[in-house]
Amino acid sequence: MYTQQDIVEHMNAVKPESKFSNGTTYDQIASDWLNLNVLECLRGLNNQITGVDFISFRVMNVREHFEYKYNGKRWFEELSEWFPFYVMMIPGRSISGHSELSKVKLVHDRLELFAHFYNNDFARTILKVNPISEHNVEYTPIDAVNLQRYIDNTVHTIDNNTKYDVTKLLNYVYQAKSIIDISNTYNGVLPQNYSIKDTGRKYMSGVNLQNCKTTVRNAAIGKCYKYDLRTSVFAHMLEVITTSNIGNKFNVEASYINELIKHKNRVRKTIARDSITKTNTDLSVKISLVKQALTALSFGATENAIRDVIYLESDREAFFKHELVVGIQDEIQLYREIMKQSYPQAKKQYGNYLRKNGRSSLNKWCSFAYQKVESSIIDHVKANAIQGDILLQVHDALYTKQKQDLHLLNHEASMLSHTCSFEEELVDKVYGIAYNIQHTQQHKQHIAQEERRATQQGVNNYV
Repeated sequence: MYTQQDIVEHMNAVKPESKFSNGTTYDQIASDWLNLNVLECLRGLNNQITGVDFISFRVMNVREHFEYKYNGKRWFEELSEWFPFYVMMIPGRSISGHSELSKVKLVHDRLELFAHFYNNDFARTILKVNPISEHNVEYTPIDAVNLQRYIDNTVHTIDNNTKYDVTKLLNYVYQAKSIIDISNTYNGVLPQNYSIKDTGRKYMSGVNLQNCKTTVRNAAIGKCYKYDLRTSVFAHMLEVITTSNIGNKFNVEASYINELIKHKNRVRKTIARDSITKTNTDLSVKISLVKQALTALSFGATENAIRDVIYLESDREAFFKHELVVGIQDEIQLYREIMKQSYPQAKKQYGNYLRKNGRSSLNKWCSFAYQKVESSIIDHVKANAIQGDILLQVHDALYTKQKQDLHLLNHEASMLSHTCSFEEELVDKVYGIAYNIQHTQQHKQHIAQEERRATQQGVNNYV
């Protein structure tokens, strides 16, 4: 890849740098050219669609943040010609207010770009592209020692890789290093801008811990406790069903959704083992596919949409024919029928929100209602049960440094919903990809032990 010295030498050949200038040096301009382009290339690669050989590239993002000039001309055009990072395939355009990014082929490969990113401090560049606003900002302390160890160990895994997906690992390191570079600039904390939506949900923007990979988030926060609403969307459905005018006729103990809430790991494993038989992958991956498929169905996805989750038609057919899936879908449909009754009033009361990004729909109403309940439970528990500082909130989960009283959290949650409850997880220090796999397995074993204990106590009615 180009070096900073190469670019400075070319700039001096075009217009010698003045020794008496108090402006930006050629070294800084060259550094900005490299860093802005590398950052945008990696962003495009991290969002690249599988199977295509081009990426989406925000050309204007580089142009707008690279405003240096000489003799009335822009260095952008000069350096684009002599030190390009891409070959344009399809220029970006704007149609009826909708912007389409440029489609480009990269000049440098992923590892060259990543090496430059890994070996340089990118805080200034990231904050130039995504500046931190003074308003609506949340600060999370970062365990820099642990996060750096995670980065180094994951890079070591990449260098000596035999079985892991290198593309994914590079993406994890990209996220982790962005976090640590910025936190080093802010004395060990990560500033994150956020907005509160009509549902009460908090959405973070820029480099943040909400949207990054779970392993990266855990490595960045370090040892703490996570309190997560248990299968919250399905718990909401059960709440709606049991409090409706048919609630007294609904057999909760025989409910498939209730079984999923109480014993999610067992239900997902059973479905995965019985139906995902042709897909050539580990059982843990199959369970993940089942989790994704069930979640998608809960938000109104059609059976066709599940093709993007379970690719093989035979496995997909077996999934939809599985007794547990059939039962869960029937109860999802019952929930939707109940929600349909309140939909006309919802359009009057929340019409502006439901019509955002297109026409309102029953799916939007279901999602809106669920998110409002989720937010109200989280806010209530934060105000009435959480002890000590909250490190981070990720929709239906809270991260705290201090161990909480789980019974108190669930008591307060039950004040708003009798079907919602929290589960506790000790987030230990994450040292790298191999350690994380071991930790995940230990956590799953702990969950399995808890479910066996519940079975022995006569709680489990699953046959």
